[in-house]
Amino acid sequence: MPWIANYGEAYVEQMTLGTPPAAGEATDPVVCISITEPGRVARLPKGFAAVLRLGFQDYDGNRKHPDSAVLFDARMAAQLVRFARKHRGSNIVVHCAAGISRSGAVVEALLEAFREYEDHGWPRYPNGHVKTILKRALGLVPIGWEEPVPYESPGEDTAALYDAIVHPRPVGPSPLCDVPHDDSVTLGDSGDVDGSTWTKGDALRPHKPESER
Repeated sequence: MPWIANYGEAYVEQMTLGTPPAAGEATDPVVCISITEPGRVARLPKGFAAVLRLGFQDYDGNRKHPDSAVLFDARMAAQLVRFARKHRGSNIVVHCAAGISRSGAVVEALLEAFREYEDHGWPRYPNGHVKTILKRALGLVPIGWEEPVPYESPGEDTAALYDAIVHPRPVGPSPLCDVPHDDSVTLGDSGDVDGSTWTKGDALRPHKPESER
């Protein structure tokens, strides 16, 4: 079963996309949707079967933004939908700066559209504007529909707010690689996650749904 995951840019840059397969052994391709600030290019590792790069800022309907801001729009959504449909069945990595807001919105919309995918992503605070535009492009909701906001927006930059979660460690094991790190790392110093301790061996174990752990 294919999986999809939202990660932070720094984490994705350190990924090692597997090892060469044995003779006659098939491998599942991994594609990447790379989201950065306009004009930036993420330094992605080699090995992705295909990459879609999009540049837009992390603003949504609940936050004021300058007129010069570059927002996710219908054109970008159409590019993303074409890419996702073309590579449907492949594993999908979606990253933005923190791996929580813009990439979180993309992953949640694609999970609604592609029900066969497993969710291997980090905890998310999805950008409502991005999720709304993308769900319209996927045909999940009618024109004019807006993504409801279930709780009050943090009102500050998501990357800074969640920096403790995503830098320097992810909140769970990656299905792709073991990022080099100390033998033991404790996450959520301020209770942001759950204070869980992941050991180096954990990062090598296959991802399992919470119910199976």
